Amino acid sequence: MEHLIALPSFDLVAYLMVGIATVALCDLHLGTGLFFRAEWSVSVGTIVVIAAYVLGHVISTFSTLAIELPVVDGWAGRPAVNLLATKEAEKAHAWPARVLLAPYFDRLDDNTQSKIRERKPHQNDITELFWQAYDTAKTQEHAFERVTVFQELYIFFRNVTFVLLLAAIIRFPQRRTEKPDPRWWDSPRWQSIIFLVISVVLFSRYLYFLRAHSIEILTAYAYGAPHPPG
Repeated sequence: MEHLIALPSFDLVAYLMVGIATVALCDLHLGTGLFFRAEWSVSVGTIVVIAAYVLGHVISTFSTLAIELPVVDGWAGRPAVNLLATKEAEKAHAWPARVLLAPYFDRLDDNTQSKIRERKPHQNDITELFWQAYDTAKTQEHAFERVTVFQELYIFFRNVTFVLLLAAIIRFPQRRTEKPDPRWWDSPRWQSIIFLVISVVLFSRYLYFLRAHSIEILTAYAYGAPHPPG
């Protein structure tokens, strides 16, 4: 267990916590009995933690395929593309996107964009420019610490968003459990709606930290020391 406890904070937040939350949800709604149990032992705890950690990685893969690729790489665009957009491109997004994801499309101020362009005046490929900026950010200790924290948080919120969406889909068609004094929150459909609402809120936090991650990298590139050659 010592090696598991010594996992980097990145893995604990982005994968292990998500895996444990998923196991707990399975216990509550599928009756698996893995997490909420009367008796625990070191061996059982170790197995559950390892399983949760692996499950967190699996969830991260599927959340990338289900959320990040279609929404960020597809419809909304990568944050770097929006941050380095022209004023005309910033205003070109359709109004539903602007209403739903308003801050996500905001561009960097002209001064910061100019400083970035000065570093690579002939670089028109924003993706390549972003990774060059990432290499520069890695050489700046405090900036890269913030980059790592933002990455940890956006992966966590993306993964939890996916888990709650999946829980909402699974829970909606299930039948209400008969209880002597049922409450409205015992209804699978109400629980599904709650999961859906929370997932939307957490999705907005995912986009916030994803954008903050790119802002930190690009501003470190604009105002930091040049990346040494090699």
